[in-house]
Amino acid sequence: MPEHHKARIAESFGKAARRYAQHNRLQQQCAAMLLHRLPKRLGVVLDAGCGPGVNTHALSVRAATYYGFDLSAGMLAQAQEQFPQYNWLQGDLEQLPFAPESFDHIYVNLALQWTNSLADVLQQLLRCLKPGGTLAFSTVLEGSMAPLGRLFLRVTGHSHHNRFLRRSELLTYVQQVIAQTGVFAACSPKFDTEYIGIPYMNMRDMLYDLKGIGANYQPAGRARLTRKQLRQVEEDLECYRETDGLLYLNWHIGFVSITKAIA
Repeated sequence: MPEHHKARIAESFGKAARRYAQHNRLQQQCAAMLLHRLPKRLGVVLDAGCGPGVNTHALSVRAATYYGFDLSAGMLAQAQEQFPQYNWLQGDLEQLPFAPESFDHIYVNLALQWTNSLADVLQQLLRCLKPGGTLAFSTVLEGSMAPLGRLFLRVTGHSHHNRFLRRSELLTYVQQVIAQTGVFAACSPKFDTEYIGIPYMNMRDMLYDLKGIGANYQPAGRARLTRKQLRQVEEDLECYRETDGLLYLNWHIGFVSITKAIA
């Protein structure tokens, strides 16, 4: 991903910082599931892709020292405003500024889908992890944003979201990183997936949520939907309304935890 795309992603998330907590139901559910994959006592913990600090309290009460790290200056400003007592750093997950073995545990909730190379990022995160520590992360997998994503594709002829990894691809990346880095060979990663449906009254609320968490970024040059196309998607979406009267935006989420072997 070119650097100017990353800058625009950071800007998109920055604009969403103040309203993020009003729209992050998916992030909240994944955060709770991911926290269970870390020990009760966290020591020095890195919250990578921390956003506006939505998980800061839950992590910090279990940690001796908390670090929040994010690409977006706007997100970090919001986090620091709420929690000025903690450590906040801006940067790119693909260029981590931390020394080897800096953290007892690392937590990454729904941030890795914005990176270019998952394998490279995992290697960097594991490099920063102390022996005996755990890297726990969640990421979006293929099959997410259904049925909305499929309807956008059918109406416009192209996808309106990033390509999401298949389950098998994610598992392969994790296994390759462990195999290529000898000290992690003794680790047995824990891997599972969940399907999560977020309910809405209408398509407008769906799109407003996506914009509200900053996930509406599209590369330059990709045409926006016309009003006619939006109306068509909205009409087609009605076929998916459930018996409870609600529409669901469905997500396929992968959860992985890797405990770094003690040499």
